[in-house]
Amino acid sequence: MAKRIDMGITSIACSHAQKLKSRGEDRYSTQILENGVFYAGIYDGHNGSEAATLCAQMMPEIINAEYRSQKPTINILRNAFLKCDRNVTGNSGTTASVVLLCKNYLVVAHVGDSRVVICHKGNAVNITEDHHIEWEPERDRIKEAERLLGISLICGQRVDGLMLTRSIGDHNLSNVILAYPVVHELFINDDDDFIIMASDGFWDVCSGSEATQLIKARNLSDEREIAEMLVFYASGEYKKRGIKADDISCVIINLHKKTDMIHFSEDSSGWSFESMMKSDSATIRQLHDIIL
Repeated sequence: MAKRIDMGITSIACSHAQKLKSRGEDRYSTQILENGVFYAGIYDGHNGSEAATLCAQMMPEIINAEYRSQKPTINILRNAFLKCDRNVTGNSGTTASVVLLCKNYLVVAHVGDSRVVICHKGNAVNITEDHHIEWEPERDRIKEAERLLGISLICGQRVDGLMLTRSIGDHNLSNVILAYPVVHELFINDDDDFIIMASDGFWDVCSGSEATQLIKARNLSDEREIAEMLVFYASGEYKKRGIKADDISCVIINLHKKTDMIHFSEDSSGWSFESMMKSDSATIRQLHDIIL
């Protein structure tokens, strides 16, 4: 069932499919930080849920502490990702996609393939790129590491046995698997309708354009219905294609809806949504994109 949290000007909803794997490894967390910045994070774990659970709990705490130091937001996010990585024990790992929103200023940091998409002028725009070996900047980085180290790391679509080129945790793997995030800064405006954050269980069977068209075709105004519909659609795609289903998690951030504030928290599935803040706007434009 989808859940919604309404905030004075925007609202957020989440839908999470029943645990389709033996152990559900997707985690979420959202929070209003001390300085009024809204935080949302989605984490898709592998080799166990420990890393994803730790990030969902620690990431907002670390970001809060980093903001007190008056550092630039980009540096705050870099430090938070790396600190989470150092605190993971064992060999579990996780993707991490984090959104920070303050009025019309949006910052997105990520490692892995839990994608973040914004609907701009009715079209899907990928804010993040999946950290797979197919992405040219990552492939070039890994190949350079192979040359410098004199070892072979790439085998098909895997790097040192992992489908991802960046993640938090995975300490049993090579140091070329980075926890250092790619960071984007955006200004959003009235042309920006909503943000979709989802784990790869959703994106493996539904593109950003398809998701946007589904939302527009159904003409749904309630983000609870939107999130629920998208997860239902993805679940059906797995069945229709006859392929093994992954955990499916989808978060919808409505950038326009004006509602009263409601508090909601759900602990049983490892995530909580608390509230969100105003999002006014001016034109979407990418200011900064850092790739190590």
